[in-house]
Amino acid sequence: MIHSDLPCRDETWFRDLYRTHYRDIVAYARRRTNQCSADDIAANTFMLAWQKRFEIPEDNERVWLFGVARNLALNDKRTSRRKDALLQRLRSQAKSDQDQNSFPESKDYGYSEQLQIALNQLPATDKEILMLLCWEELSYNEISEILYETPNALRIRSYRARKLLAKKLIKITLQGE
Repeated sequence: MIHSDLPCRDETWFRDLYRTHYRDIVAYARRRTNQCSADDIAANTFMLAWQKRFEIPEDNERVWLFGVARNLALNDKRTSRRKDALLQRLRSQAKSDQDQNSFPESKDYGYSEQLQIALNQLPATDKEILMLLCWEELSYNEISEILYETPNALRIRSYRARKLLAKKLIKITLQGE
């Protein structure tokens, strides 16, 4: 159903909007971030413009686009800061682990060396999931943010990784006897 009071916001309108304002939006984003992120911000700005084309105030499109680009740039900076902080924590932890022979002692079970060998035989992502779960004591929801996987997928992967780790550990332990 077409309402007569709504502005015509068809493909032609969008192409004109894009041609008229793209350079300004990408230049704005480049002054605030790196070129790759700026291109993404500009693309996402116009994607949102198309999706919300009937919500954009008439005769105020340029300002609306800058507002969207600003919010996207701020989100990009927050994301970058979070990633940098996480990388710093991981580097710090890795250095700390390296200083402590890179593996916690397992006094209760007496097989930390075998466990380390078994863990090192796992695929890198499986090892990472188990380490984040067990040593870092993170939840599936927290790990999903780090690894960009759903919590349910991580539960399944951790179950499989634990089974594989157990098999490898049994094999290593039996070989040592």
